Amino acid sequence: MAERDGGAPGFHVSPEGDVDVVTLKGGRAVAGYEVKVGAFERSEAMRAVERMRSLGLPRTGLVSLKERPPEIEGCRSAGA
Repeated sequence: MAERDGGAPGFHVSPEGDVDVVTLKGGRAVAGYEVKVGAFERSEAMRAVERMRSLGLPRTGLVSLKERPPEIEGCRSAGA
């Protein structure tokens, strides 16, 4: 993902153990990806994208290890 975005990979692990991925370029986050082991509900996916955009991330994505996430306008998605 970072290579495609032209930056370096980074990640965040929440206190609950959730892992999210960011792409860093020039010391700034330029893309964010919500990563889930299970499936995304459409409303959950929309909230995740809205949250990432509110943080100023110009590119967003959803990754599910179970199945392809729902399509959200302007958001990349990848899944099993």
